[in-house]
Amino acid sequence: MAGSCVGWLVLEEATAGLGFDGSDTKSNLGLTDTIECLALITDSSAIKKIFISSLKRLKLNGSVDKVMDDKSSTNKNANRCLILELASSIVGAGSLDLVDVIYNFIRQSLQEEDENIQSEAYSTLYKILEKSSGFCSSRFEELMELLLGLKSPADISSLRWRFSCFRTLLIQSIERTSDGENTYGFRMLNEIIVTLKDSKEESRKVAYDILLGMSSSLQKTSSSPDKGPYYEFISMIMGYLSGSSPHIKSGAVSALSLVIYNDSKICNLMPDLVPSILELLHSKAIEVIKAVLGFLKVLVLSLQVRDLQNFLSDILSVLLPWSSVSRHHFKSKVTVILEIIMRKCGSASVKSLVPEKYRDFVKNVLENRQGKTSSQEAVTTKTEAENSDTIPKSTQKRIPRSITNTKEEHSKQPRKRKRDDKRSSYKPRKFPAGGNTVDRKKEVKHSGKRKSGNFKSESSGGKRQKQWTKKNAPVS
Repeated sequence: MAGSCVGWLVLEEATAGLGFDGSDTKSNLGLTDTIECLALITDSSAIKKIFISSLKRLKLNGSVDKVMDDKSSTNKNANRCLILELASSIVGAGSLDLVDVIYNFIRQSLQEEDENIQSEAYSTLYKILEKSSGFCSSRFEELMELLLGLKSPADISSLRWRFSCFRTLLIQSIERTSDGENTYGFRMLNEIIVTLKDSKEESRKVAYDILLGMSSSLQKTSSSPDKGPYYEFISMIMGYLSGSSPHIKSGAVSALSLVIYNDSKICNLMPDLVPSILELLHSKAIEVIKAVLGFLKVLVLSLQVRDLQNFLSDILSVLLPWSSVSRHHFKSKVTVILEIIMRKCGSASVKSLVPEKYRDFVKNVLENRQGKTSSQEAVTTKTEAENSDTIPKSTQKRIPRSITNTKEEHSKQPRKRKRDDKRSSYKPRKFPAGGNTVDRKKEVKHSGKRKSGNFKSESSGGKRQKQWTKKNAPVS
């Protein structure tokens, strides 16, 4: 009872406008966690009384009605969001009677046009489906009719919570009707697959995330790889490959691409999977061809080499005819897929399976691929050389001074020896003993004009030579 009183006080504080109206997310989160913890230690009957009294106090216990006054409408929407957040906090600790009360309030809130209310309503409903498995089992068909009767929301947050509800209910529908016709499951899956082709990237991402989560969950829970809920889930997606609408077909191919990327072994467990998609390349719908080429790219990237070689002949037989179609980038997409196959399986394996009609195309692809490889290697080598040239001096290896000095001594010794040899081989000019020397002035006259600089140097040399001869001449 003490826990009920504390919970009542916290609820009073929350509804008094202390940020629990969506204006302060951090305050809301902290207060929601506090209420959720208090609900775990409070009696379920007391929690139900608190919730019902809150509905009455905020005047939200009636049916949904249109309010003309904008201010009144805004206050009412804020109060409704407040109650939905409160319901999300206490639903895990409440009894089935309280869950029924909250479910009725959610059903009314889903009829509102306000996006915030719808998002909170879907979020609270998902909390019920996760926390109260008994309620989900007992009201399964009613839940299906409720959700499938509502229009898919444009708001991303509401769409995410709606698809989260679909995920829980779709897994349960597969487990409930493993041997029968799963009408509700197909209707939910149909909406998710259609969203894969939505124009908004955020909407497509929500659909991909839900499918990936469902695939992983079913894969873990399935005891047998070739039978069970996981097998049934993929078989349901494959059922859309035979649909009449190209939009649905391409969406189903995109969904199977995600499954293959997550678990490529399913191709061997379900031998009809890959051939069923390859058959769609005979279609004339551009949207379908684009989706199948995207699937093949994911397939050849995901499969191991041994598994890829098992499908190689079938892939090439339907892929190569699109190599002659340049529009919509079909030829370039075929080229990319073929390059991946050559890289994994080898060019010899591909050439042996290529018909004569397409050998020139395959040859060009192979030559271009080799050219790309060699150019990439050249660029890599050039980059490495440039990096080695630009290495800072501080990172280069220093040579010890002793080694440097030794090298310098060895390099100087030959030069010194050459100079000594040159000096030793020099022989002075011999003159006659009689002192008959050559007169430089006369020699200049006979030899012609010379530069003044040279003349001066030569005359000075001759003067020194005359002095030497007079000094050393013999005395008569």
